[in-house]
Amino acid sequence: MQEKDKNSLSEEIKEIIKKYEDMAKEQHQSFTNFISENNILYVLVWDDIIEDKYSPLFIPIFDLEKRREVPVEDIGKDPRLEVTDRVVFMQKLFIKFAKENSKI
Repeated sequence: MQEKDKNSLSEEIKEIIKKYEDMAKEQHQSFTNFISENNILYVLVWDDIIEDKYSPLFIPIFDLEKRREVPVEDIGKDPRLEVTDRVVFMQKLFIKFAKENSKI
């Protein structure tokens, strides 16, 4: 997310992003976030698959339209949380990056 966009986010959203950013730092992994076409904020998390090998995964964390965190139980049920082209693109990009850098 560009700095200008990040500055316009609420403190609540910034704190949520920071939590995931800190998790990535603890795992010595890169971090990014973006807003999808349907106004859902996604963050990059690294799923620990085996012995310090991580797989990148983008998860929805905040619905900017409804102004609320995305409950885990809504994933797969709420049509607004359907995977968009941008999410698929970002997921493929980070999987390719991780493979090229032997992280998975």
